[in-house]
Amino acid sequence: MQSPSSRNHDLLVRLYDAARHSDWATILPMWDDNVVLHEMPGLPYGGTFEGIASAGEVMANLGAGLDMSTLVVEYILADEERAVAMIRVGLHGGLGEIRVSEHWKFRNGKAVEVRPFYWDPEAVTEAVASTKLRETTERGR
Repeated sequence: MQSPSSRNHDLLVRLYDAARHSDWATILPMWDDNVVLHEMPGLPYGGTFEGIASAGEVMANLGAGLDMSTLVVEYILADEERAVAMIRVGLHGGLGEIRVSEHWKFRNGKAVEVRPFYWDPEAVTEAVASTKLRETTERGR
């Protein structure tokens, strides 16, 4: 029988693999319907987002600036209820790469809470804004 810490570790390995492929059909069932996403205050998208629809919308908007295909998991530390993952991901528009420390909480085999901490939050904001600006400009042509 798999221990809770191993189960949580493996859940994140599967989640990040799905994220690398933008596979929302695999990701969303790993989240509790009432998942809570805490984004850093001070960011344009900072705040607390409750529920899968609200959290998913924020993640999709962030994905516009992140090249998820480049996602690399440096490590995952997990126990019975929580996990911390250090990841790297490229930014669209040739803006480099960032590190993110994501702090997860689990219940009944699903993610119920996540707090991402960005090493360079300004770079993420710039990448998201740059991508949104390009999309708007391309639609206007």
